[in-house]
Amino acid sequence: MTRVALLSSEPIRPAMGGIGIRYLELARRLPELGFDTVLISPAAPEESARCGLDPARVRRFEPGAVAALVADCAVAVAQGQLANDLLAAARPDLPVAIDLYDPWLVENLHYLDSLGLDPYRNDHATWVVQLARGDVFL
Repeated sequence: MTRVALLSSEPIRPAMGGIGIRYLELARRLPELGFDTVLISPAAPEESARCGLDPARVRRFEPGAVAALVADCAVAVAQGQLANDLLAAARPDLPVAIDLYDPWLVENLHYLDSLGLDPYRNDHATWVVQLARGDVFL
């Protein structure tokens, strides 16, 4: 069975936003298709277990530990800034699906008046890295 790492940039817990819901549902549905999933989230595994997930299938995201978190996985799916962490730290042979679900490059333009162009420049650079190094795009 292929093990898939799902890196959620939002915590998986009973109250969460759209990205968290998306990754929770991926973790629930992919096993029905024959995939062994590992959900990596900034939340504690106990919080994620309250969403009906097996705590053994949940790993807590720790900065600098991405390579170890995905070491036993055959493929990874990631979104947002965590995708950059994955691309920088994981094995070069690990296939990575970049999830472009949340168009944060456009969404964060509302910071223009208060923060100037720096957030946009950072987001744009992030997308350039992800589009250049991702293997598949959702």
